Amino acid sequence: MKTKMGQALIEGLNDIVEYEKGKKKLRSSFMDIPPPAPVWSQKKISKLRKEVFKVSQTVFAAMLSVKPATIRAWEQGLKSPSGAANRLIQIISISPDIFKKLALISIRG
Repeated sequence: MKTKMGQALIEGLNDIVEYEKGKKKLRSSFMDIPPPAPVWSQKKISKLRKEVFKVSQTVFAAMLSVKPATIRAWEQGLKSPSGAANRLIQIISISPDIFKKLALISIRG
């Protein structure tokens, strides 16, 4: 008895064999992947929060969906943002109005 997963694997392998023989075309797509996000220093994070967003640590934390203690730790140099947090900070630094768009989406449902 064949499982759904096993059958899908067999079909995929058959597709590869047909492709290698030149009997089948497979879909492909390419995407440029950006380099890793820059590491945000405590000074840069603090400057972004104070000068661009003009908000408290508590409000900035809410914007990023993290705890205020996390923002404090970043700004005091006790901790560094993770890779995903660095990417998020990069995105909001490029497009600060993204939070306005997110707020509108949540209001509209």
